Amino acid sequence: MLLFAVPVFALEAPPLDPPARLDELVAPIALYPDPLLAQVLAAATFHDQIPDAAQWADQHRELVGQALALAMQAQRLVWDPGVQAMLPFPSVLDRMASRKDWTANLGDAFLAHQPQVMDAIQRQRQKAKDFGYLRSNPKIAVSSGHDIAILPVNPATIAAPSYDPGPCLPRRGRGRPSMKRLDGGRVCWSADSSRMAGIWKNSR
Repeated sequence: MLLFAVPVFALEAPPLDPPARLDELVAPIALYPDPLLAQVLAAATFHDQIPDAAQWADQHRELVGQALALAMQAQRLVWDPGVQAMLPFPSVLDRMASRKDWTANLGDAFLAHQPQVMDAIQRQRQKAKDFGYLRSNPKIAVSSGHDIAILPVNPATIAAPSYDPGPCLPRRGRGRPSMKRLDGGRVCWSADSSRMAGIWKNSR
């Protein structure tokens, strides 16, 4: 099981959502490559910082790689490092900012029930893989085995995927997932290569 280090707060844990609710919560990010997934989950725990970070990322979306890292250093950004690590992905930050309740719920669930959240991600990956919608391609390598890992083919760059989470979720009232065909019968995965950037090592 993939586990990530997150801050721990001495607060009463919220009730655990049922598995179906967790599946729905993680579906929009379950097929992200593991490094990006880890950063999204960590950033969601600081959901109050996401709107300002998304605005900054949008204003600097023309910067990538070293130029972006230098701009981040020059402006002495005060957000949590997990949030700053998302700045190379303005489209992902924009979705997180525009869906404030979802982002807050994701962050709260991950802080309080990390193993269950990761189990839900694995369920979504397994469903997508079983139906042939998650597979290795020139940008990602999908592992086999009990825990499905999604890793970038080139570790120096991470592609933020764009996909419809609906095909990875069962229709309400049905026991079997109904996988919709996308892009002429192809996959859930559609990587936006313009969002690729290899600066995380400079932003931590």
